[in-house]
Amino acid sequence: GLPVIRNDGRLVGIVSEGDFLRRGELGTERKRSRWLEFLVSPGKAADEYVRANGRRVEEVMSQDVVTASPAASLAKVVELMTRHHVKRIPVVEAGKVV
Repeated sequence: GLPVIRNDGRLVGIVSEGDFLRRGELGTERKRSRWLEFLVSPGKAADEYVRANGRRVEEVMSQDVVTASPAASLAKVVELMTRHHVKRIPVVEAGKVV
């Protein structure tokens, strides 16, 4: 995954392999059954459509980034990775990647 950083150095998102793999033009976007599609909130469905069909980093990146502080223990980082099903966690201090 690649962190997405604003000009002021603040972390605003992350682009993962999954963001690239779920692409409309490649036919790899997430598929759902009709009943599950009915249960998903309209906002989430719209967000997933934009992410699957976006052309800019800001359109496909994940904005809810799991982060760790420089003082976090390795055990805590492993626990975060396991709980959130992610492979990479940016280390952030005062909103900036260190």
